[in-house]
Amino acid sequence: MASRKPNRHKPVTQCKVRFQPLHAGEAAETVRATPIARGRLRIDGIPLVARGVSFHDLVQASPGADSPMIHDFSRVIQKSGHKTIHVNVTGMRDKATRLPASLSSLGELGCTHDTRDQRLYALNVPPTVAMEAVAAILEGCQVAWTQVG
Repeated sequence: MASRKPNRHKPVTQCKVRFQPLHAGEAAETVRATPIARGRLRIDGIPLVARGVSFHDLVQASPGADSPMIHDFSRVIQKSGHKTIHVNVTGMRDKATRLPASLSSLGELGCTHDTRDQRLYALNVPPTVAMEAVAAILEGCQVAWTQVG
């Protein structure tokens, strides 16, 4: 029986873009991405730490030395219109009840979110969602939030 060689011409469908930390002592962040063309990738995740980049932005990145599946970020080529908001829920009153209700309300608007440690949330706001509505929900929660992408 003949052995099968991997198809080296099959396009990669999923990889990651690595964003270097802004400050010493912070860890780099990797975000899911889809290759679009040589050196161009579309961000498919919500950045939790990286600033200036959002869901579905087109970015330039080069393959890293340690893995061909991880690319090092160079710059944003084209913004998608999505916005990234970082929400810090540390100190939020009645977090056990208010946070799920707030995330549900944001989800009904069309927003999605991600978290790594249950303290910092990254919120994706699609271009079809009014920032005023998102801001009203976040301000009603009395949480610290910042638009970063």
